Amino acid sequence: MSAEIAEKLDGEVRLISDPRTETILVAKDWQQYIAGGLREGGYIGKGYSKFAFEGRLGTIPVAIFQMRPIGDPSDRDLNQRDMIAELRILALGQYFLDAFYRRVKAYHVKGLPGTFVGQVTSELPPPPASIADKDTRSLLYDMFLAAPLLETRDIEPGYKEVKYSGTDCAGQNTDTLGVAIDAFAHHTLVDSQGTLVFVDLQGLIKLSGKFVIYDPQIQSLEGSAGFYDKGKAGIDTFIKQHTCNGVCRALGLDKESKYPAAEGRGKTPVVGCSSVSVENIFLPRGQQGPLRHGFPSE
Repeated sequence: MSAEIAEKLDGEVRLISDPRTETILVAKDWQQYIAGGLREGGYIGKGYSKFAFEGRLGTIPVAIFQMRPIGDPSDRDLNQRDMIAELRILALGQYFLDAFYRRVKAYHVKGLPGTFVGQVTSELPPPPASIADKDTRSLLYDMFLAAPLLETRDIEPGYKEVKYSGTDCAGQNTDTLGVAIDAFAHHTLVDSQGTLVFVDLQGLIKLSGKFVIYDPQIQSLEGSAGFYDKGKAGIDTFIKQHTCNGVCRALGLDKESKYPAAEGRGKTPVVGCSSVSVENIFLPRGQQGPLRHGFPSE
C-alpha cells in the first residue's frame, strides 16, 4: 500500500506520496472487543473520534488509527481528511518542539519516524447491511494512520499520565514541567507567526524525567487541522486564557508583541482545566488504558 509521509520544511508540512507497496498485518475481529472496553484481541482502545487497533509492519508492531463511523455517506472522506490532519499535527509537533529547544539554547535556559498514512490497494469488503449484523472487517476504510506502538509490557512501572491543557482550555500549570509545556504552547503561536497554536497537550512522564507528548491538537487560522480545530476562535481563546509564566519571560515570549499571547494575562477564567495526573496508566493486556501516538521531549 502507498504511504504519505510528513516532512518538515521550515514549519511547512509536505505530504510525500510513496509508491512502494508493503504488507501490513491487521488484527482480525478486533471489533468484537470494543464493547468490553479492554485491550485484548488486537483492540487497543477508542477516543471520542478514533478507534485504535494493532498491526504489524514486517517485524515492527504499530498502532492503526481510523475514524469511528458516524453512519454518514461521507465517512470515508472524513476519515481520509482526519487521518492526514493527525499526521500533519504530529509532524508540526516535532518541528515546533525542535524549534522550542533552539529557543531555549539561544536564551541560555537549561532546562516521527515510523508514522505514516497508508492506503489499501485492494477493495475492502462492504459494511454489514444492518447495524444488528456483526462487523468482522479488519479495516473500516481504505485509508489509515499508522504510528509506533508503545507496548505496555516494554514500559517500566512508574509512568504517569498528565494532562496540561485542553482543546479550548489554555494551561495554567504551576509544576516545573507544566510551566514548560505552557511556554511551549505559547512558543508554537509565536513561531508560527500567529497562524496556529498547539492545545490539548498531554503525555507520559517517565521516572527519568523524559516526557512523551501524545495526541496533541491544533487551533489554526484555516480551521483545517482536524476535528477539534475551531479556527481563529480557538486561537483567540488561547490568547485570552494564557498567562505568561517564568519560562515564557525567560525565553522572551512575553515580549513578542506581534503575536501577543501574553496580552490575555488570564483575563478569561479557565474552568475545569486543572492538571490531571493518573498513576500507572500503562496497564497489562486485558485491562483498560490508552495507547497513543506522539513525540518525545527531552
